[in-house]
Amino acid sequence: MKSFILGEKYEISFELKNIKNEFKGGELRFQIAWPNGQQVMDHFPIPPLKKDETYNTPVFETESLSEGYGLVFINMDHLVLDKDSEKNYT
Repeated sequence: MKSFILGEKYEISFELKNIKNEFKGGELRFQIAWPNGQQVMDHFPIPPLKKDETYNTPVFETESLSEGYGLVFINMDHLVLDKDSEKNYT
């Protein structure tokens, strides 16, 4: 588990890999929420991806806003949670 020091700046980016079929593009939305109620949110457009193609989001700079754990939420249109599953989630 990664530890962060309160008030220091950190860079976050995501690497996405399309593991099945063709992804027509969409938007990745993320949120980090801390126990004190503070949160950081941002979103990135994701281009169309062919099977097995990867994409790295731009780097986002933020900081740890509270002591304790930050809960990370990720949402993306047409996200497949299991590589063996045919079901898409939005």
